[in-house]
Amino acid sequence: MKQGQELNALEQMELGPVRTLLYGAIAGACSEAATYPFEVVRRQLQMQVRATKLSALATCVKIVEQGGVPALYAGLVPSLLQVLPSAAISYFVYEFMKIVLKVE
Repeated sequence: MKQGQELNALEQMELGPVRTLLYGAIAGACSEAATYPFEVVRRQLQMQVRATKLSALATCVKIVEQGGVPALYAGLVPSLLQVLPSAAISYFVYEFMKIVLKVE
């Protein structure tokens, strides 16, 4: 690189573009895996009829009794396939714009 030549925003990224995307995807996967059981319980609560409505805790216990702990994660893989690209790109754009806008 010539002296005095400024680095473009991609070259200024601390981790580089590929690692930034990868770390964003990992963060998205962790987030989705941590919150997914709550989504399963929420969906079950929404499908209950008013007459036999259970609390969130009772619904969670019912799900685990019927299908074990893996039942709380049923459908996680398709959800991850949707979330990972979005999380990776969001994190990448966030880091990129911090450099472009000179925010730190």
